Amino acid sequence: MNDGVVEKYIHDISRRYGNFQHQKQFEDNDLVYGEFEELDEKGEVLENGIKNISSISLEFLKNEAGKKLLLGVKKDDILTLEMSQISNSTDEASSMLNIEKEKAADLKSKFQI
Repeated sequence: MNDGVVEKYIHDISRRYGNFQHQKQFEDNDLVYGEFEELDEKGEVLENGIKNISSISLEFLKNEAGKKLLLGVKKDDILTLEMSQISNSTDEASSMLNIEKEKAADLKSKFQI
C-alpha cells in the first residue's frame, strides 16, 4: 500500500470512531449533528410531527445550495430547511429522520434543525 492510501484509511477511521468536538462553525468536511423537528405550514414545530437526532456529512452533500446554508453555521444556530437541501436521496432522508422510505418520498414539510 502506498502512503496516500494509508493516510486516507486512517483519516476515515478517525472520522468514524474518533471523538466529536464542537467547532466554532461548520466547515466543508465536517459531520454535523442536529435535532430535526418537522414544522407546520406556519413554520412552528408540529405537535406529534417527525423528530429525530441525526447527522449531515457536508463532505458528501451534493446539493450546493444546502451546503452553503450549512457552512459557517455555529453550534446552537437554528435553521429551517427542506430535506431535499440536505439529503442526497429519499433513502438518505428516510435514514436521517428514522422514517419509512415511502413516508420520506412523500415528505413536503420543512424542518427546523
